Amino acid sequence: MKRAGAAIVMLGLSGPAHADFHDGNALHAYCQNPRDRGEVMIYASGVAGGLELSEKKFFCIPKSAKLGQLGDIVCRFLDANPETRHFPGAVLVARSLRVAWPCSEP
Repeated sequence: MKRAGAAIVMLGLSGPAHADFHDGNALHAYCQNPRDRGEVMIYASGVAGGLELSEKKFFCIPKSAKLGQLGDIVCRFLDANPETRHFPGAVLVARSLRVAWPCSEP
């Protein structure tokens, strides 16, 4: 009986193994609520950090930039470009950071 109970508990705790990705509409909804704005900052930080590991530089974030700026830039981009909100959130984060902080050519 103990094994059956443990198996039921384990099944209840197991969830899908994929991440819950956001599109631009979901990010824009977070932007509209000051209590949820942190979600945008965290998501943008994760996307930016992942892309900075690649060999190709999509954008160049200044070393003095703050986490809040990432959220501000993404939210401002989504407000200014509502026709893009159906795209994946990661694409829109990368695009917004590239517009705000393009890399200068050597």
